[in-house]
Amino acid sequence: MEILWVLIALVMLGFVVLPFVRRGRGTITQVPAGHPDAADPADYGFAREEELDIRMPGPDQDLLDVLDLVQRTQDYRAAQQLLAGTDVRGERRWQRVQAFAGAASLELQQRPGGVSEAPGGQWLRVWRTEQPKDAGGAAVHAEFLVQQAWRTAAPGSDEFRIIMEEAKAACGTAALLAPGDPVPYIVELSVARGLGYSQQEFDQLWLKILDRAPAHMGAHLAALHYSCEKWHGSRQQAYAFAEAAAARAPQGSSSPRCRSSRCSSICPR
Repeated sequence: MEILWVLIALVMLGFVVLPFVRRGRGTITQVPAGHPDAADPADYGFAREEELDIRMPGPDQDLLDVLDLVQRTQDYRAAQQLLAGTDVRGERRWQRVQAFAGAASLELQQRPGGVSEAPGGQWLRVWRTEQPKDAGGAAVHAEFLVQQAWRTAAPGSDEFRIIMEEAKAACGTAALLAPGDPVPYIVELSVARGLGYSQQEFDQLWLKILDRAPAHMGAHLAALHYSCEKWHGSRQQAYAFAEAAAARAPQGSSSPRCRSSRCSSICPR
């Protein structure tokens, strides 16, 4: 009889444990890169991690080549020439301005300078000194200041506000040098978020961008941050902004993408 009770107990235990074993077999486990069972991102249309460059929002071989040259030689002229030949209304100009500014900012972070060492990113300072009327250099400088504010100071602090006010002035300078270029105003969207522009001030800034590049995806994503509850709006305002952008987007534009996936990632529930 005791053996029968033991067998019954084992059977009952099997009913309890078996579902968990089966469920465990159905789960997806992460394996390290290089593992025989690891999936290759290239098979799914994605770039491998080693091919990604944190200095760039998207692939641009010309930009990669120029960035390497500028940082190797500390000569800004290749960057100046690349921006001069880039369409002012396209996404690529905004990407390139971001990349050059980010490269200078990261250089300064890595080499802040000292008694016997010059600070990193000096090529951008020389660019602005030698070519004060160059619109590309002015736009890069404005974006550099914005990135410095977010990277080195706490939002709301005096240091943060001082750098952002300087960035705002730099955006104005860049806009005067290239009246048809939306990039200085796109840079200012981050200033608007950091300094807490009123809704009226933000709307005036946004209209300047729409007048120059109404379907600019990068501008829409930058503006979306301002409308989020985390900053100066609400979840409802952010989704209303994204819906309006999608509604007025021309056929084939990438702007509607911010309506769903990007809005959800920037303004999570």
